Amino acid sequence: MKPLFTLNLSPNEYFWLVILIILVFYYLGCSSKRFLLKKKILTESTNSTTNTTLLALFGLLLAFSFNLANSRFDDRRKLIVDEANAISTAYSRIHLLPEKTKIKANILFEKYINERINYFAVGSNPSKIEKSFKKSAAISQSIIDVVINDKERVNESIYVVSIIESLNTMADICASRNVSIKAKIPELILSLLLFLCCIAGLLLGLECGSIYDRIIALIFAVSVAFTIGTIVDLDSSRSGEINLSKVNQEIIDLKKIIKP
Repeated sequence: MKPLFTLNLSPNEYFWLVILIILVFYYLGCSSKRFLLKKKILTESTNSTTNTTLLALFGLLLAFSFNLANSRFDDRRKLIVDEANAISTAYSRIHLLPEKTKIKANILFEKYINERINYFAVGSNPSKIEKSFKKSAAISQSIIDVVINDKERVNESIYVVSIIESLNTMADICASRNVSIKAKIPELILSLLLFLCCIAGLLLGLECGSIYDRIIALIFAVSVAFTIGTIVDLDSSRSGEINLSKVNQEIIDLKKIIKP
């Protein structure tokens, strides 16, 4: 099932959109209440049990979405650290190769690390991310080819297997990172959250009365907007206030291990 619409908005844009939605529907709710009271269809002493239940459901969905986004953010952070360790291990093992082969592999490793740094630097552009990933995979395969074609070590299987194993681990984590970037919170959930913002604003409006109720509605709107903005920020992980730039420094620091 596909959402009726797709929004490609930044966390800040989501923040203001949610506040606007809730306050607009709050105003509609207040206007509807005044109209219903005037027509004597509604009384002041309405039962708010249903409203409370629906708002609780909204809170539950918010908590679920936040947990999902935070879990994926942690997974991406762990993959960066794992990749940095895998590259470091693989690079240390190529020193088991003869000098000529080691020089070739060293040059390719330098290119690989630069490309992995570029993989994060391209930001959230899907086409640039995919292009950088394919380039990284090609360089990784070239390093494996250099090791396999080494005539001096080809008969020493214990060395070759050790090096190939570390290079395969490095390539696997690279692929896992690429998959994790594509794993986003479903648009259907974000659309549902926005729909529930409309319902929540309307329900709060139907219970409006004093200035205190209006203040509560404003606080509610800001709180929900901040939560949804944070969810979107966590889900992007490459831009915004909450990102993985500090963790990605682990990859950048790998340039220090390359020996000329």
